[in-house]
Amino acid sequence: MTTATFDQLGPRDLRDLREDTRGAVMVMGLFMATFLIGAMWFMKGIGDAVVFKDRMQESADHVAFTSAVVHARGMNIISVINIVMYVIALIWIILCVLKDLLDLAVTLLTTCAATIVGCAFCCEALPVATAADRAVTVAKNAYEASAVNIGLPALSLTGTAVAIGYPWYGTYAGYSVGSDYKTTGLAIGPSNIPGFNFSMNLDKYFGGGKPPSVPATGAAGAPAAGGAKPTTFGMKLGLPVTLAENAELCLRVTDSVGSFFPSFLGSIISWVGGRFVEGRGYCNGGVWKNQNLGWKKWYGPASNGNDWLQIWSILTPTKYDEGFAESKVALAIGSKGAVYSQAVAARGSVPQAPIYSAQAEFYYDCDAKFADAKCNADSSTEVTFNMRWMARLRHVKSPSLGSLLGGALADLFIGPVADFLGGKLGDSIKGSDAYKSIEGAIGKGGPFAGAIVDDTIKKGTAAASGAINGALGIDPTGPVIPQMLH
Repeated sequence: MTTATFDQLGPRDLRDLREDTRGAVMVMGLFMATFLIGAMWFMKGIGDAVVFKDRMQESADHVAFTSAVVHARGMNIISVINIVMYVIALIWIILCVLKDLLDLAVTLLTTCAATIVGCAFCCEALPVATAADRAVTVAKNAYEASAVNIGLPALSLTGTAVAIGYPWYGTYAGYSVGSDYKTTGLAIGPSNIPGFNFSMNLDKYFGGGKPPSVPATGAAGAPAAGGAKPTTFGMKLGLPVTLAENAELCLRVTDSVGSFFPSFLGSIISWVGGRFVEGRGYCNGGVWKNQNLGWKKWYGPASNGNDWLQIWSILTPTKYDEGFAESKVALAIGSKGAVYSQAVAARGSVPQAPIYSAQAEFYYDCDAKFADAKCNADSSTEVTFNMRWMARLRHVKSPSLGSLLGGALADLFIGPVADFLGGKLGDSIKGSDAYKSIEGAIGKGGPFAGAIVDDTIKKGTAAASGAINGALGIDPTGPVIPQMLH
């Protein structure tokens, strides 16, 4: 090992610098270090972008799912209200039947007591029956004045408020969740738009006619008691429910009684019971026939999985500058404000915040098709009497405007025409196979109306839809995401 002396470290001739290679590795090392720092921040930027996008998509999912949960909760509340109204109708019919039976007993005992032979048996029972009859009459009148005339309207109005208000409460709840992520999110679906009464009678303008109706079915598919005809799906209140007369609750009570017996016998009992209830006028007039104060029935065109039960969310970050203001590498060229200005000048425009979207739905939890007996059955009422509504995330798909408009257009153009004709002619039209085929194809979002409307809309808006779907990152043909949460 040698050491340099002070004489060797003295002044050198400039001609020696051409052949001096000392420090070359340092120059390469400095370049590589600079490159490594740049690569490190580049990777950090990629990581930040991945985390940012994941967080934004998570926020969009939460916004949509939260709104769907609120929708499901609203349907469960409506189911509870319907059950309470059903119990009120059940107790009312029991009181009415008991009152009639006691009246009949008093009449028979009075007749029996008027005879010499019968008095030995009937004179003692007559005061008891008379007292019981008076007590039941007092209870019946008090019940009618409170539970029937006050309770039913109050419950109905509460259900109407829930049906109209809860979709917007869901939108607010979704917005609140988005705020927790420091984003601006909007969740909206068909339920946010209150329906129009497409089933309004043409006689509103011309006179005559009667409300739109279809024959009801009782136990085991038998005709409803007394030939009663509940209204078809009409005005969607917000959530996919419509108003129905409380008198239909009385028919439901008789059908429920018949369901405890074998099929054939149950049908007979339901029919006889309905005839008796209708003939005695237990559920006629007043709140029983006022549809605006009625219970909530399922909206016909809606079913599990279709667009009527979907929620879409759109979300943007509240602040978005692509991280220019926090770039550690760029701090050397000026202040944060200057860095941002220079970045904008280099890009030529202010960076636009991306839009994130998600989709969720509320659904009725059952293990069969929606129209099967285990779910909504043929009566279109079961889902509004069971608290089995849940929510789940779905893969984002563009809404099918044809299926949404099909039911409304059918109810607008088909039902009122037959109803306006009125009488036997209108009933014969609505009972014909041709009418049922058209109603099935159009009124329930069937292939006929769906194909025409969807084809027209798709041809007119194909380019715009493609651009929107591309901007939102929507794949209309993607698979459904498996259920994540209840």
